[in-house]
Amino acid sequence: MEADTKFAPAVERSGLQRLGGEQSLTLQGFWAIADQGIVSLGNFLTTIILARTVSPHEYGVWTGNFRFDFLFLNVLPASLVTYPLMVRLASH
Repeated sequence: MEADTKFAPAVERSGLQRLGGEQSLTLQGFWAIADQGIVSLGNFLTTIILARTVSPHEYGVWTGNFRFDFLFLNVLPASLVTYPLMVRLASH
């Protein structure tokens, strides 16, 4: 309860309290998509800049490392931990 009152003035100033349920969900959806777009654009620009500035061999090494990082740091933990927990908790 104390945390709710602590942030109440900031919420009132931002206007978020006035949003209805559907508007609030729309706003949350917008920010989720905007966040994903920013991250994707950053990855795309990093790839383009690296491809233009380093040698093909160095770019291949970076691509291999990126693929390894993506697979073992994102996909496997998500498929083995996150998604099963989401399914299990959603059924309760």
